[in-house]
Formats: sequence, C-alpha cells, structure tokens
Amino acid sequence: MRLCFLIVVTCSALLISCKSNKAKSPIEKLKQLASAKDANVGNLNFTFQLPQNWIRIDTSVQGLKATLLMPGHATDNFAPRINVTNEFMHGETHDEYIANTKQYLINNNDGIDLSDDGDFDVQGNRCRWYSYNKTQNGIKRQLVFYSIDVDGISYNITAGVFDGGLQQYKPLFDRLVKSFKLFN
Repeated sequence: MRLCFLIVVTCSALLISCKSNKAKSPIEKLKQLASAKDANVGNLNFTFQLPQNWIRIDTSVQGLKATLLMPGHATDNFAPRINVTNEFMHGETHDEYIANTKQYLINNNDGIDLSDDGDFDVQGNRCRWYSYNKTQNGIKRQLVFYSIDVDGISYNITAGVFDGGLQQYKPLFDRLVKSFKLFN
C-alpha cells in the first residue's frame, strides 16, 4: 500500500509527522495503514551494525510495526533519524514499485524535490534508493528512501536529516543499510 511508503518516508523522530493524505490526521493515517493487509507482512527479525552510541527502538504506532534507529543523544543540528517498515509489493517488479512510490510521494505531498537515485547489493538482495528534499511545516529535511526487495516484500528504510546534513550523513546511511541482515 502506497500509504505505508509515504508514512515511512515522511517520518520524523517518532514517525508521527507524516503527511500522506492532506485531509487525514496522522493518527487516522496510521490506523488505516495498520489495518491494511499488505503492511507488517515481512519478517521483522533483522539486524543492523549501528554506529557507537546509536540506539534501536522497535515499536508499534497505531498498529504499524516500525524500527527506529538514531543517535542515543543528539550530537549535532542535523538530527539523523532512520525508520524501517515493510510492505508487500503487490506483484510489482522492484523497478515498478520504486516508480510508483515516487509518484505517490509527489502526488500526495507539497514541496517534494527528487534529487538522486541508485542501487546496490544488500546480503544478496537488490536495494534501490532515491533521495529527495521536503519542506513540512516550514522545516526543511533531506531524506533517502531505501527499498530492499526480499521475495516480493520491500523492506523500506527511510533516513532523514535536517536541511544541509545529507552530504555528511549519506555515507553513514548507506553503510547502515548495507549492514541490514534478515534472519529466518
């Protein structure tokens, strides 16, 4: 469900500051997402190699299971945050899934500026990513959306920083995503 993707990519520190359907509140969006049959479908048993002093929080917000990764305490003004969810890809190819998430993001948000994209291997699975800029409630953020395709399920990893921080944090985000390991 594209709503899952959008909630993930626009997540702030606690996943609530998203804006996927301009007429609905964040709580209404999360409740709708949690009831979708294609959300929370993947294996939630995964690990990352976190930098020193970073923490992992496994949580559920209105039924949406998510993992948050962040420094244990804010060390700079860019405030990096990462969240992880998963979603069934509806039988689409990975390329189709990525194209549709981009289109959904643009169609359902104001102030989206796509900037770069690419791919790399993660534990034998393809990871597609794209970066974009977003202004929400007057706050500029730079985000990277990573999608790891594992048997038709996309593990969606969204990393964000305040405006100006992406150049500094993108290599760290890439290392974190490349360390993603899924257990059966």
